[in-house]
Amino acid sequence: MTQWKIGTRIGAGFGAVILVVAVVGVFAFSKLRSLERSAAVIANDCLPGTSLSAQFQAAQLRNFILLQEHLRADDRGRIAAVEQEITANRARLTALMGEYEKSITKPRDRQLFENAKAARAAYAVHFEQFLAYSHDLRKQDAAAMFPTKIRPGHQSFADATEALSAFNRAEADEAGQI
Repeated sequence: MTQWKIGTRIGAGFGAVILVVAVVGVFAFSKLRSLERSAAVIANDCLPGTSLSAQFQAAQLRNFILLQEHLRADDRGRIAAVEQEITANRARLTALMGEYEKSITKPRDRQLFENAKAARAAYAVHFEQFLAYSHDLRKQDAAAMFPTKIRPGHQSFADATEALSAFNRAEADEAGQI
């Protein structure tokens, strides 16, 4: 190298700088692609999943509160109003869960969602029976179901939906690690 002419030395130095810039550019481009993929996962899967699971947790909790209100209602007008709100809220919950299902991209998410659907279906059986008793003013029968069927069913569904929320939060955290 000491025998190289000045032009050769300048050319070799410039070539080395170009090579280093190219390597840094390739590295930066690969990191940028990784960042783009992570942002897409967060925007298209984690955020919608977290938002939807939180919304159906809220809807489910609202139905639990409405059941208690239904049990306390003693006139037909109030019972009908609460039943109407329960029906609307259940339809909203079904729609939210359907929307969530469309956003599922991972097997673990699918498994947790199926667990939530199963917990909801099991809860719905007791929910319907409770409503029927309360609607027919068999308040003691309905009240007897609350600690043994309604509360445990609600808790099972709540636990399943919380697992979905936790999964989506963990996925967002993982995608945010670059």
